[in-house]
Amino acid sequence: MTNMDENRKVSDKVKTEIMTNLVEPSYYKDVKETIRGRSCWRISGHVFETISKILLAVSGVLSFSAGVYNDKTLSFIAGTFSTVSLATFQLSSYSFKQNKKNTLELNQLLEKLDIEEVPVFDNNETMMRREVNNEESSKKEDKNENKIEIEMEEFKNKNIENL
Repeated sequence: MTNMDENRKVSDKVKTEIMTNLVEPSYYKDVKETIRGRSCWRISGHVFETISKILLAVSGVLSFSAGVYNDKTLSFIAGTFSTVSLATFQLSSYSFKQNKKNTLELNQLLEKLDIEEVPVFDNNETMMRREVNNEESSKKEDKNENKIEIEMEEFKNKNIENL
Protein backbone atom coordinates (compact mmCIF):
# COMPACT_ATOMS: atom_id res chain seq x y z
CA MET A 1 0.00 0.00 0.00
CA THR A 2 2.71 2.47 0.84
CA ASN A 3 4.41 2.00 -2.52
CA MET A 4 1.17 2.89 -4.32
CA ASP A 5 0.60 5.94 -2.12
CA GLU A 6 4.12 7.18 -2.80
CA ASN A 7 3.72 6.68 -6.55
CA ARG A 8 0.38 8.47 -6.70
CA LYS A 9 0.74 11.99 -8.11
CA VAL A 10 -1.85 14.70 -8.45
CA SER A 11 -2.31 15.98 -11.97
CA ASP A 12 -1.55 19.58 -12.86
CA LYS A 13 -5.18 20.06 -13.86
CA VAL A 14 -6.39 19.14 -10.35
CA LYS A 15 -3.76 21.40 -8.75
CA THR A 16 -4.79 24.31 -10.96
CA GLU A 17 -8.47 23.73 -10.25
CA ILE A 18 -7.86 23.62 -6.48
CA MET A 19 -5.81 26.83 -6.61
CA THR A 20 -8.30 28.65 -8.84
CA ASN A 21 -11.56 27.52 -7.24
CA LEU A 22 -10.65 27.02 -3.58
CA VAL A 23 -7.37 28.54 -2.41
CA GLU A 24 -7.41 31.90 -4.23
CA PRO A 25 -11.01 32.76 -3.27
CA SER A 26 -10.20 31.78 0.31
CA TYR A 27 -7.19 34.13 0.36
CA TYR A 28 -9.34 36.94 -1.08
CA LYS A 29 -12.04 36.36 1.56
CA ASP A 30 -9.50 36.15 4.42
CA VAL A 31 -7.72 39.35 3.37
CA LYS A 32 -11.02 41.21 2.97
CA GLU A 33 -12.32 40.08 6.39
CA THR A 34 -9.02 40.86 8.13
CA ILE A 35 -8.92 44.37 6.67
CA ARG A 36 -12.53 44.99 7.72
CA GLY A 37 -11.85 43.64 11.23
CA ARG A 38 -8.70 45.73 11.51
CA SER A 39 -10.64 48.87 10.66
CA CYS A 40 -13.47 48.05 13.10
CA TRP A 41 -11.06 47.42 15.98
CA ARG A 42 -9.14 50.64 15.29
CA ILE A 43 -12.33 52.74 15.18
CA SER A 44 -13.75 51.13 18.32
CA GLY A 45 -10.43 51.73 20.10
CA HIS A 46 -10.58 55.44 19.32
CA VAL A 47 -14.24 55.65 20.33
CA PHE A 48 -13.66 53.88 23.67
CA GLU A 49 -10.60 56.01 24.40
CA THR A 50 -12.53 59.21 23.69
CA ILE A 51 -15.47 58.12 25.85
CA SER A 52 -13.04 57.22 28.63
CA LYS A 53 -11.45 60.67 28.59
CA ILE A 54 -14.85 62.40 28.60
CA LEU A 55 -16.05 60.27 31.53
CA LEU A 56 -12.84 61.00 33.41
CA ALA A 57 -13.33 64.74 32.95
CA VAL A 58 -16.95 64.51 34.13
CA SER A 59 -15.82 62.45 37.11
CA GLY A 60 -13.28 65.12 38.06
CA VAL A 61 -15.86 67.89 37.90
CA LEU A 62 -18.34 65.86 39.97
CA SER A 63 -15.64 65.00 42.49
CA PHE A 64 -14.76 68.67 43.05
CA SER A 65 -18.45 69.57 43.20
CA ALA A 66 -19.03 66.89 45.83
CA GLY A 67 -16.28 68.41 47.95
CA VAL A 68 -17.63 71.94 47.60
CA TYR A 69 -21.27 71.02 48.30
CA ASN A 70 -20.42 68.22 50.76
CA ASP A 71 -22.76 65.87 48.88
CA LYS A 72 -22.16 62.13 49.22
CA THR A 73 -24.41 61.37 46.25
CA LEU A 74 -22.15 63.44 43.96
CA SER A 75 -19.15 61.58 45.40
CA PHE A 76 -20.76 58.25 44.57
CA ILE A 77 -21.65 59.40 41.04
CA ALA A 78 -18.09 60.69 40.51
CA GLY A 79 -16.68 57.35 41.62
CA THR A 80 -19.06 55.52 39.31
CA PHE A 81 -18.07 57.68 36.34
CA SER A 82 -14.40 57.12 37.17
CA THR A 83 -14.89 53.33 37.28
CA VAL A 84 -16.79 53.30 33.99
CA SER A 85 -14.03 55.48 32.51
CA LEU A 86 -11.44 52.90 33.56
CA ALA A 87 -13.51 50.10 32.04
CA THR A 88 -13.89 51.93 28.71
CA PHE A 89 -10.16 52.66 28.69
CA GLN A 90 -9.50 48.93 29.11
CA LEU A 91 -11.86 48.23 26.21
CA SER A 92 -9.90 50.77 24.18
CA SER A 93 -6.64 49.03 25.01
CA TYR A 94 -8.13 45.65 24.07
CA SER A 95 -9.42 47.07 20.77
CA PHE A 96 -6.00 48.42 19.84
CA LYS A 97 -4.40 45.06 20.68
CA GLN A 98 -6.92 43.30 18.44
CA ASN A 99 -6.20 45.83 15.69
CA LYS A 100 -2.48 45.05 15.96
CA LYS A 101 -3.20 41.30 15.95
CA ASN A 102 -5.33 41.66 12.80
CA THR A 103 -2.60 43.72 11.15
CA LEU A 104 -0.02 41.01 11.86
CA GLU A 105 -2.39 38.34 10.48
CA LEU A 106 -3.00 40.48 7.40
CA ASN A 107 0.73 40.89 6.87
CA GLN A 108 1.22 37.12 7.03
CA LEU A 109 -1.44 36.65 4.35
CA LEU A 110 0.02 39.42 2.19
CA GLU A 111 3.51 37.95 2.55
CA LYS A 112 2.24 34.57 1.30
CA LEU A 113 0.66 36.35 -1.65
CA ASP A 114 3.89 38.28 -2.29
CA ILE A 115 2.15 41.63 -1.70
CA GLU A 116 3.69 44.53 0.22
CA GLU A 117 2.82 44.49 3.92
CA VAL A 118 0.89 47.23 5.74
CA PRO A 119 2.54 49.12 8.60
CA VAL A 120 1.86 48.01 12.16
CA PHE A 121 0.89 50.88 14.44
CA ASP A 122 1.08 50.43 18.19
CA ASN A 123 -1.05 53.09 19.84
CA ASN A 124 0.58 52.60 23.24
CA GLU A 125 4.07 53.00 21.79
CA THR A 126 3.04 56.18 19.99
CA MET A 127 1.59 57.60 23.19
CA MET A 128 4.72 56.61 25.12
CA ARG A 129 6.95 58.26 22.50
CA ARG A 130 4.91 61.47 22.78
CA GLU A 131 5.27 61.43 26.59
CA VAL A 132 9.04 60.90 26.35
CA ASN A 133 9.34 63.71 23.82
CA ASN A 134 7.23 65.98 26.05
CA GLU A 135 9.44 65.14 29.04
CA GLU A 136 12.58 65.88 27.04
CA SER A 137 11.22 69.20 25.79
CA SER A 138 10.07 70.18 29.30
CA LYS A 139 13.57 69.38 30.63
CA LYS A 140 15.02 71.66 27.96
CA GLU A 141 12.53 74.37 28.90
CA ASP A 142 13.44 73.97 32.58
CA LYS A 143 17.14 74.36 31.74
CA ASN A 144 16.37 77.47 29.67
CA GLU A 145 14.24 78.92 32.46
CA ASN A 146 17.00 78.25 35.01
CA LYS A 147 19.53 79.88 32.71
CA ILE A 148 17.29 82.93 32.29
CA GLU A 149 16.76 83.14 36.07
CA ILE A 150 20.52 83.00 36.67
CA GLU A 151 21.13 85.67 34.05
CA MET A 152 18.42 87.87 35.61
CA GLU A 153 19.96 87.41 39.06
CA GLU A 154 23.41 88.31 37.70
CA PHE A 155 21.91 91.35 35.97
CA LYS A 156 20.26 92.48 39.24
CA ASN A 157 23.49 91.98 41.17
CA LYS A 158 25.48 94.04 38.63
CA ASN A 159 22.89 96.82 38.74
CA ILE A 160 22.89 96.82 42.55
CA GLU A 161 26.70 97.03 42.57
CA ASN A 162 26.60 99.94 40.12
CA LEU A 163 24.29 101.90 42.44
